[in-house]
Amino acid sequence: MEPLAWTGSLGTYLDPLLLAAAIALAAAALFSLVANLLAAPLSATAQPDGTAAARGGLRGLSETALRLAILALIAVLLAYVVGGILMPYGVAGIVGAIAKQFLPVWIALLVTFTLSIRYRRRLGLYGKLFDSTVGMIGFGLVMFWVFTAFFVGVFGLIATHDPLAAVSGLKNKPPGVPMPGAEDFALGAHYLLGGDNLARDVFSRMVHGSWIVIAIAPLATLFSFMMGITLGLPAGYHGGRLDTVLSFIANLILAFPVILLFYLLVTPEIVGTGIPSWMAVFLFLFPILFIGILLHSRYPTRGAAAWLMIGPILAVMAWLYLSLISQTDTPIAFLPGVLDLF
Repeated sequence: MEPLAWTGSLGTYLDPLLLAAAIALAAAALFSLVANLLAAPLSATAQPDGTAAARGGLRGLSETALRLAILALIAVLLAYVVGGILMPYGVAGIVGAIAKQFLPVWIALLVTFTLSIRYRRRLGLYGKLFDSTVGMIGFGLVMFWVFTAFFVGVFGLIATHDPLAAVSGLKNKPPGVPMPGAEDFALGAHYLLGGDNLARDVFSRMVHGSWIVIAIAPLATLFSFMMGITLGLPAGYHGGRLDTVLSFIANLILAFPVILLFYLLVTPEIVGTGIPSWMAVFLFLFPILFIGILLHSRYPTRGAAAWLMIGPILAVMAWLYLSLISQTDTPIAFLPGVLDLF
C-alpha cells in the first residue's frame, strides 16, 4: 500500500487556493501596514442609531481587504476539513483523514458556538467572550482540546491505534506511513502522523495525551493558585523581611529552568534519595493551609463554634493529603493500604 500524501486528491483543487489565500493575506497585511502609516488618523464617528460608522478612505479600504483575506483563508481551511469528512478515507490524504477522526469534536464545537452566540446576552461574563474575535479564537482552541480529551478518555474515539503499542518496522517513520500487511484504505491502515522512536503511533499518542493534560492541568493551576495566595497574603500584609524572603524564594524558583528540574526529579538517582517524595510532603501542605485560612477568615469571631465546622473539613483534607503523599515501601508510608485512597 502506498503512503498517504498530506492532502491527497483534494489538494489538486485546494492547494492552489490555499497558496492564493496565503499570498492575498500577506499582501493585505502589507497594504494595511502602509495605509496606517500614510493615511491621516480618523476620528471615530457614529451613525444616528448609535452604531459606529464604517471608515472610508485608504485605511478603511485596507481594513476591508485584510478582513476579506482572513475570511478567504478560513474558508479554504474549512474546505479541507469538510472535504476530509465527506470523502472516503485516504482520498483527502493525511489532513482529510485527521479531519474525519475529529468529527465528534467538530460537531461539539459547532453546537457549543451556536448556542453560546445565540444566548450570549443571557450568559453574563461568559457571553461577552463571544463579542471578541480574539476571545472566540482562544476559546475555540481551548475547547477543541477539551472535547478531544473528553471523546478520547470517555468514549475511546478519535485515536486510530493503541498509543502504547509498537509496530515493528515503523520506527521514526514519516507521516502517512502504511501499516505492514494493510491491503485497503481503512481506518487504522496508516500512522497518520508517523511513528516515534519506539514505533508507536504519534497521532494516537497526541490525542491520548490531551486526556492526561486536561486531567492534570486544572489541578496544577488550582494548586498554584492556593500556594500563591497562601504565601502572598502574609508577604503583602506584614511586608518587611518576610516579604523580602518570600519574594526571594519565589524569584529563585521562577528563575530555575522548570524542564531541567522535572528531568532531575525523575532520574533514578534522585528518586532513590527520596527528594521528590519529601518535596510532595511539603508542597501538598499548602492546600490544607489555604482552606484552613479561608474558612477561618469566614468565621473569625465564632471561636470554638467555628472550629466545630472547620475541624471535620480539615480532617478530611488531612486524610486526602496523607493518601497523596503516602507510598508503600518508602519512608513516607504513613497510611495502611486500606486507608490509602490513591
